[in-house]
Amino acid sequence: MRKAGGIPHEFSRITMYDVIITHVAPLANETTCHESVRLSFSTMKHEYIVQNPLGGSGGTVTAMMYIKENSTVR
Repeated sequence: MRKAGGIPHEFSRITMYDVIITHVAPLANETTCHESVRLSFSTMKHEYIVQNPLGGSGGTVTAMMYIKENSTVR
């Protein structure tokens, strides 16, 4: 995800490993047509990029979720 306006600053990133698509279904109404997609995965990495006072990157906080082992690591 990136912040809107000015210089785009990426502040959140999610990476999934061993991904399987478990469901796909059409979603439509009078004005739009979309799809609903469900994913299953064994591990997820969530990175939060901190913004410094000048608007640049101030480092990254990372959390790992191991779904198979039912554990997390920060």
